[in-house]
Amino acid sequence: MHEIEELYLSIYKQKVNTMGRILGGDYSAGEDVTQEAFCRAWKFYPSFDPNIGKLETWFNAILYNSLRDYQREMKGEPSSQAKEISPEDVLMNINTDFTLIRKEIGEIRNNKHRRVLELFFIMGYTSTEINQIEEKVSVSNVTTIVNRFREDISDE
Repeated sequence: MHEIEELYLSIYKQKVNTMGRILGGDYSAGEDVTQEAFCRAWKFYPSFDPNIGKLETWFNAILYNSLRDYQREMKGEPSSQAKEISPEDVLMNINTDFTLIRKEIGEIRNNKHRRVLELFFIMGYTSTEINQIEEKVSVSNVTTIVNRFREDISDE
């Protein structure tokens, strides 16, 4: 069995439910977003590098982009998939972004923030899962830490 198929079988229902909750209880839309993400993952699987991160973390980035594209489409905005891209472009962007993210996280002095960001970006955990792992960190605190980090790295 192919690695993507194994991932699909192990996390599909969970991701559909998560996307459905994010989309206000629209589980049909959650299924559409998740299916689109798996189609993209299958297409761009040659760009996955296990030396950089876990397959599920790589997939979560694709799922997040599929969700953003769906939300943009619902608002009538152009999708980020409108421009044709090659697997080589995706590989280059993922490697660059992941390397930058790892470097920036490594430079954070606050241990709690660094741990939250590692769990979120590198290990692919959700805010709720991080809250369960790090009991003293609320879901809203995780969201704030992640959003501030995103702002900081987008400013650079």
